[in-house]
Amino acid sequence: MNKPLLVFREIEKSFSGSQILCGINLSLYPGKCILLSGKNGVGKTTLLKIIAGLEIPDLAKIEISGKTDCWKKAVRSVRKEIIYLHQNPIMFSSTVELNVAYGLRFTSLNRKQRQESVEEALEWAGLTDVAKKHAKTLSGGVQQRVAFTRAWILKPKVLYWMNRWPIWTTSRVKRHINYWSE
Repeated sequence: MNKPLLVFREIEKSFSGSQILCGINLSLYPGKCILLSGKNGVGKTTLLKIIAGLEIPDLAKIEISGKTDCWKKAVRSVRKEIIYLHQNPIMFSSTVELNVAYGLRFTSLNRKQRQESVEEALEWAGLTDVAKKHAKTLSGGVQQRVAFTRAWILKPKVLYWMNRWPIWTTSRVKRHINYWSE
């Protein structure tokens, strides 16, 4: 079995004196998908935000490449490996093409490489026909694809995708999981 990319141990979080997460342990493996489900208010989103480095836990240890550190020391490394997609896609006020290209500005790719990557990503996601359209004018489903492609182009080791699975069919969930695993 592959070694985990990231291991989170003893995650704890409280809000207003009420403990939401207690002693949570989670290992993330390459090429594996995890579906996190549960009732409203049990801490699913809080857990994902902590793992993505967006929420500060009361306690957590993180193992990266065999080295364990407290959350505060390891969070910068974790943030480099993870992209968190919210269930409501966020679109910049620009074209689909520029939305997809956004994160590449912070990479070492030159302009030509960035353009080639964007063209490849648009083709991969089936978005070439809407590349020049304003992203905010598109349907919710297409906007989700744009946000997903904006994450995919950066090739993160871990992608957290918040979504309302109960309104999706099983075949649609499997199609999206396979889409990412490609």
